[in-house]
Amino acid sequence: MAEVHQSPVVHPSKQVESKETLVRFLDDLLERYLHLLDRYQTLQQFLAQLLSKGYLSLAQANFSTPNRVRYGQNHYDDRMKASAQDAEDDEDDADDEVDTAKESTIMDDTRAPFEVRESRSKKTRDPLNWFGILVPPALRTSQSSFKDAVAGPIPTLASILKEMREVEIEVKRARKRIWKAA
Repeated sequence: MAEVHQSPVVHPSKQVESKETLVRFLDDLLERYLHLLDRYQTLQQFLAQLLSKGYLSLAQANFSTPNRVRYGQNHYDDRMKASAQDAEDDEDDADDEVDTAKESTIMDDTRAPFEVRESRSKKTRDPLNWFGILVPPALRTSQSSFKDAVAGPIPTLASILKEMREVEIEVKRARKRIWKAA
């Protein structure tokens, strides 16, 4: 079944075993890096598909408008804010909600803090409404594709890239240890 390697008693052979274990460790690191690279490339392809679908739908919506209204970043009010946010941004918003709730309960004791949070969430609107009530279905498809891209592969790609960089550092260290052991 599984072979058990016994450590040699002689000092020079210990050096050889040490080098062999370092080489095995390097092989494992490189294998891990290749798996991460494969996963990264797969997610890159998925992200490219989502973004192309979004841009194609946006172009279709721009082409098919009867009154020649253009949809894009140059054609909406500059006060518009992002509807998708980081987790850190959500924590900051939660702190703001608590502060707003405290201020409103001080001014008006009849309103509960929960009602303040609920009324604030009602203020969050769909960004498509900035272009009117009846927007083309292609524009809604474009929005969903871009939302899927932001929520899905982008954060995963960032974490995989960070992990790949960490493995690269470990590979350099392992190569240096092998070079010193030689």
